[in-house]
Amino acid sequence: MAAGDLTDIETVRRFLGLKTLDDDGLIQSLVTAASGYVNTYVSRAISPTSFVDVFNGAPNGKVFLANRPVISVTSVSYLGVTIPVALPGATDAGYLLDTSMGLIQFRGLSLYKSIGGLVVTYTAGWASTPTELAQAVVEMVAFRMKERGHWGQDSASNAGQSVSFTQEDIPRAARTMLDQYKRVVPV
Repeated sequence: MAAGDLTDIETVRRFLGLKTLDDDGLIQSLVTAASGYVNTYVSRAISPTSFVDVFNGAPNGKVFLANRPVISVTSVSYLGVTIPVALPGATDAGYLLDTSMGLIQFRGLSLYKSIGGLVVTYTAGWASTPTELAQAVVEMVAFRMKERGHWGQDSASNAGQSVSFTQEDIPRAARTMLDQYKRVVPV
């Protein structure tokens, strides 16, 4: 399994019902390509990745991090001064983190506008590949494997010599799974 791959050859082989290793080289390259496609399509880090977000303060007392889900926050600083984690239920100054929303709320602090004054260093992604993303890659590879010899052909009839072609780049089921993870920007 290459770095960044979201599934492995054995999983694809089982899905396709293949008993031999004859196509492993092709399957590996398709897994790597499909995994890259998924990373691009969802526009977010899937495996844990470090990020640094810089804000012009937090005049409303909160900021949304650019990447989620957030696994951990390494540091939060305002004008070079470290801001501690606030304890839930306590009244101390600091920050609280909502990992799923990527929301940092500040308590007991006035973080007025200052260009690039608020810096958050954190890790976002998933500790392990979500099952739906791995399955989407499996189905994309299976789709390409089935297309060999008749690229894009959806159906054919022999007597009437009719052939139809698919317009899809990936299977609908895979796209549905990916859409759940696609990063969207609020308007």
